Amino acid sequence: MPQGHVFLLVRAVDRAGWAATLTRNITIDTVPPNCTARIAGEQYRTVQGASAVAAQWNCTDRGSGVVSVAWAIGTSPGGDDIASGVGLASAGEGAPIAVQLVHGQKLFVTVTATDGGGLTSTHVSAPMVVDDRAPLALGAPRLGTDPLASLYRNRYATNATHLALAWRFVDPISGVASVRLSLVANATSDVVLQAAAAVPAAADHYTWALPIPLSDGAASVSYTHLTLPTILLV
Repeated sequence: MPQGHVFLLVRAVDRAGWAATLTRNITIDTVPPNCTARIAGEQYRTVQGASAVAAQWNCTDRGSGVVSVAWAIGTSPGGDDIASGVGLASAGEGAPIAVQLVHGQKLFVTVTATDGGGLTSTHVSAPMVVDDRAPLALGAPRLGTDPLASLYRNRYATNATHLALAWRFVDPISGVASVRLSLVANATSDVVLQAAAAVPAAADHYTWALPIPLSDGAASVSYTHLTLPTILLV
């Protein structure tokens, strides 16, 4: 039977031929609620220490409607070791809970919604992650395409228009989201020789087609806020 409203009709006829009829509207609902959930605020928290977190949810049910939502915050998917509660609204936010955030911590929201027909569904959110540290640079950039090559094997660039570079950055908590390269006059200079180039976040090497050919001398490759050792162009 499809989802929706139907009418139940019951009719009784006595021996004399008189009839009486009862009707009732019935909702056919075989689909449980659909929910989304999250920790209120940014997915990545960049500050450790005392903070407040709150569960947010949004549940829908086109059949019989959402009648209650049980929510929990935990340090593991489905966990409730931080807080838990019940909300009557299909969309809402729990009361803020004081927590002590530490680097690398993950918090999950789990919601279980119940509809008017008694059907339930459970949804676990993506984690809120505490990350207050920058990506870790594993050594200096190398000339060429091998990020594990010896730093001193080749530090001279012989092509003024294309610069092949390799590097290694890791961020085990939130991952590297972006990488940008630029050339400056020296390791302490703010004079930019080439405009920054964006490269794929997962890349560990890049051949840079320089819009302005470099002249002989020294230049430093800069990554975001880190200025890395000198590369000589000859």
